[in-house]
Amino acid sequence: MGPLDVSKAPEADKLTDMELDLCSTLRLLPAHYLVIRDTIVRESIRLGYLSAVDANALLSIDIRKTGRLYDFFVSAGWVTQQPSAAVDKKK
Repeated sequence: MGPLDVSKAPEADKLTDMELDLCSTLRLLPAHYLVIRDTIVRESIRLGYLSAVDANALLSIDIRKTGRLYDFFVSAGWVTQQPSAAVDKKK
């Protein structure tokens, strides 16, 4: 299956071009993406960070999609990754 055209889907006007591309590639409707983004970002804020494992536990979607979404949210600066054990040992 190829990319999904989400440009005219409900809620598409609320996404950036990069988010639309991600939705298209992952075959996610924008409305579903917004729920996922809200869930992941809120949990990251609540905990102060969020690991990829935590993100997987929050979502009931394919683990590969969750990983791609998690990486996107981290690169966008919306999610703070869990501090690594190596960083903690240096303190």
